[in-house]
Amino acid sequence: MMHKLFSNYIEKILKSYNCKNILEIGVYEGATTIEILKWCSKNNSNLTSVEPMGWSGNIPEKYKAAHNDYGCINPRFLSGRINKKFQNLWTVKKELSLNYLKKEKKKFEVVIIDGDHNYFTVKNELESLKKNLADNYCIILNDVYGKWSRKDQYCDIRNIPSEFQNSKKQGVMSAIEEFLDANHGIKVGSLTTADLIINEIKYMRYKNILDKIKGCLRIFRMGSDNFMLDTFYDKYLNTDLKDNVQILKNKKTKNFFLILTNKDYGLGIITNKLEIITKDFV
Repeated sequence: MMHKLFSNYIEKILKSYNCKNILEIGVYEGATTIEILKWCSKNNSNLTSVEPMGWSGNIPEKYKAAHNDYGCINPRFLSGRINKKFQNLWTVKKELSLNYLKKEKKKFEVVIIDGDHNYFTVKNELESLKKNLADNYCIILNDVYGKWSRKDQYCDIRNIPSEFQNSKKQGVMSAIEEFLDANHGIKVGSLTTADLIINEIKYMRYKNILDKIKGCLRIFRMGSDNFMLDTFYDKYLNTDLKDNVQILKNKKTKNFFLILTNKDYGLGIITNKLEIITKDFV
């Protein structure tokens, strides 16, 4: 369902990070892929997609083969739409994401992870990606809340070591939290309700919130229907700054995590430059 948030969020992120190289892990039917390709064709950018499934339908032959004994699907959003221009800017790797990342040396400004939604795979994708991130980067992840945020889903359980199959730690969020803990990361907030933002600030374990509000990071307003900051301002800040609240920037922090949502879907964001991602949403 990531494609449903393309125009509201992903497209703006691609623009904000001035993307020249984008990595997509997981294509499936290609709903998000085709939108990225259209954006790349207008912005002199390149897309690399990693997908082990074989493809049928009206797709160039060079893209059809599957990885080993993986099955075959018809990527209906791509069928009949991969013209020469798209082929010139699109690289497809038909292999497992962890195998691909071991070999890849290219740097990417934006990475979109929507592949095998389980703790083991996402944890290792994030760790492997560190060498492939540009100076300013943004990692976009699916399934950061809801059923699969804390529950494993396996494309092929044979690829998961036995000790991680249906283990205590499961889901995308468990992998993200472990990555943040190991890589100087913090949760900044969730752009859903004031209460969630308050909880995330408490997570930082600062006793006096008011003394710590400084720096250049901003929590921004997405509209009163789904992002009610008034309670947050009145209860914790007592300020009229409203849409330009300054939030703590810890000099040791290297990765910031937040969630962008509408009423039905959400994206997890890991970035080293939160001020970049906020500028088009304020």
